[in-house]
Amino acid sequence: MGKAFEITLAFTLIKIDDSRTRFIYVGENKGVNFVGRAMLKLGGDKNNLKVVEEFLQKVREEAMKL
Repeated sequence: MGKAFEITLAFTLIKIDDSRTRFIYVGENKGVNFVGRAMLKLGGDKNNLKVVEEFLQKVREEAMKL
C-alpha cells in the first residue's frame, strides 16, 4: 500500500494578530499504480472531503491546547 500513492502536501501559517492565525492546507493524492488509482476512485470525493475535515479538526484541537 505504501507505494500505491504519491502524496503532496503544503501548509502555510499566516499570523493575523496575537490570537489568530490563518492555516492554509493544500494537498494532492495521486495513484501511482492500478491499486492506488482504483482506491482513489472507489473512495469518492465525499469521503476525501471527510478525511480533510477530520484532519483540520485535529489541527484545531491541537492549536487550542497551546
